[in-house]
Amino acid sequence: MRVTSITGAVLLVMGAAYWALSTPATLAAPDQHTLPQAQQIDFKRPDVAPLPGDGKFQVVSQAAWSGDRVRVFWLGAKFCPFCAAERWSLARALERFGTLKGGDGADAHQEGLAGFRLVPTPNLRAAVYTSQYLNYSGKEIFDRDNTPLDTLDAEEQTIIDRFNPDATFPFLMINGQYAQFDSGFSPGLIDQMDFDTLRRQLDSGEVNDATNAIIGEADLITRYLCNSTGGQPAAVCTP
Repeated sequence: MRVTSITGAVLLVMGAAYWALSTPATLAAPDQHTLPQAQQIDFKRPDVAPLPGDGKFQVVSQAAWSGDRVRVFWLGAKFCPFCAAERWSLARALERFGTLKGGDGADAHQEGLAGFRLVPTPNLRAAVYTSQYLNYSGKEIFDRDNTPLDTLDAEEQTIIDRFNPDATFPFLMINGQYAQFDSGFSPGLIDQMDFDTLRRQLDSGEVNDATNAIIGEADLITRYLCNSTGGQPAAVCTP
């Protein structure tokens, strides 16, 4: 899904969704949940060569973004069904490397948009994330009514300018080396599912098309995160 810097609301072209920005922008099976954060560890992000692109991920740089922790940045919009789908996998992957608090509130995309009736999604905008391995931030640039919402800080704007100059979303950047400009699975797999039911299925390890898609994408994100951390933590990154 591609987003252009066109002023306006939503364009649907040949069945593909084009989300418009009015201005430049001014979480391995079985699934593992949060790791304890009380005991500090001596972690410093290693310099590693990127893995090949896989799924919807592509390698955008051989060099990692600077910093002691692995930089992870998410750009989404609350009205976007593809963003709604990808948040489930992002949240599951993030939880493997840290603690995500307050991100389990029920949310959904704009009903009926792009042919999807109502795609449930976690409310990551309300979440607080703590990790010894990852430096994560996420912004939702529009609300469900396509009204401007979050503003990028200077570093986030630099990330967009360098890696995603068209400001497309959903957009996920990992370690300055990998970028994904779409959802890793179709929102149709979870369209009209009850939020709490889907969350219970994921937590219990139930296997169905929806949970397979979410966990499969979370595992792919985790693979890139593990490479970026040099295989830390071992409990997550050791096969």
